[in-house]
Amino acid sequence: EGRKFLFVGRIAPNKCQHDLIHFLHYYRRLVDAEARLLLVGGFANAGAYQLQLETLAKQLRLEQAVEFLGPVGTDDGLGTLYQQADVFVCLSEHEGFCVPLVEAMALGVPIIAYDSTGVPYTLGEAGVLVREKRWEALAALAETLLHDAALRETVIARQRERAQEFTPKAVRAKFEGYLQDPLGL
Repeated sequence: EGRKFLFVGRIAPNKCQHDLIHFLHYYRRLVDAEARLLLVGGFANAGAYQLQLETLAKQLRLEQAVEFLGPVGTDDGLGTLYQQADVFVCLSEHEGFCVPLVEAMALGVPIIAYDSTGVPYTLGEAGVLVREKRWEALAALAETLLHDAALRETVIARQRERAQEFTPKAVRAKFEGYLQDPLGL
């Protein structure tokens, strides 16, 4: 069975699932012909975009490799999907915060993410940020992250550290500190 790439987020043009499909196409062509893309997210209001994604997958002969799983909650096995994933890939061009990045960090799934909007803040110094969507380079990067054990372990360790900054206790402490000194003086 091939590598599994995961993205969690509603189906919407700004989330750029079309870019994830292009990434998978190149990865399968250059590295692993059995690789799969798991897309978790609601289809509400997706309409024409979902049809475009399905058409793109079909045009690229990926209809068996791209799985549209719909909304999956924690009680429905979301944690299992993270555990089965080899890499979490986010090529979204608009994220306010991106909770799925924190989930992936906490669960030890290495992240490759596009450097846009709230993503750099959420990842901090963890994960792998990319500034360009060059499919061959992304495929090579994913392969390096999968096969370079030292790099993979370093990325996962940094991500787990970063995820600790978003625990309720850590957030509460930051908020209480802000309330005591809102100007940071």
